[in-house]
Amino acid sequence: MLRAKEKGMVNDFQQVQIDSTIARLCDSMGKCELIKNTVFPKAHSLLIHLIIYVFATMLPFGLSDEYLAVEIGLTIGIPIIFIGIEKTSILMQNPFENRPLDTPTTDLAETIEINIRQKIGETDVPEKKKPTDYYVL
Repeated sequence: MLRAKEKGMVNDFQQVQIDSTIARLCDSMGKCELIKNTVFPKAHSLLIHLIIYVFATMLPFGLSDEYLAVEIGLTIGIPIIFIGIEKTSILMQNPFENRPLDTPTTDLAETIEINIRQKIGETDVPEKKKPTDYYVL
């Protein structure tokens, strides 16, 4: 960036803006690293499982015996929903691993690189890579 300033490609205001943008980018990268390196304790998962199983065990006792088919449906359906939510949270707890449900950071970085190269007028711009295993949102 200093070379761009010396060549007159950016003025003082633009240099301050670029410095501010780079500082915000570094802050965001630090926050993402903190999220990536946060370890979820096994006790948390075990506690969630225990609560779901206790709830599923006690649920039939809290429902009316008048409509047996509805009671059976609710006794099966509600715990399945909670188990599904818990399994989804396990799949999503590491958002930067480049898996199908993760934040597409690599794809975002490639898009930013292509856009910057096009803005500065480069002719050797890489092609956008298409995923082969899954769909990127």
